[in-house]
Amino acid sequence: MNTKWDPDILADVEYFSAEHFTNKKYVINGIRADHKVLEDYLICGEHFYIEQDKIFANKKYKTFIRFITPEAYPHSLWVGKIISIQR
Repeated sequence: MNTKWDPDILADVEYFSAEHFTNKKYVINGIRADHKVLEDYLICGEHFYIEQDKIFANKKYKTFIRFITPEAYPHSLWVGKIISIQR
């Protein structure tokens, strides 16, 4: 892996439409977005797209994500969990 930090998770990330890119057709590595890990809790996370410098809408990408404060929600993530990502 060619990142400067250790990720918290490896995820399949899919953006559903170009509207989520604030009028851009793609987003680039290093984007920080809010992740709804609990029903009442959003946490910021930084994305690193594997073998991609930028990603486009309506496709799935393998993504490493590093959360800013993962200790704030222990035992809240597991394999198969779907997390809403808000930008």
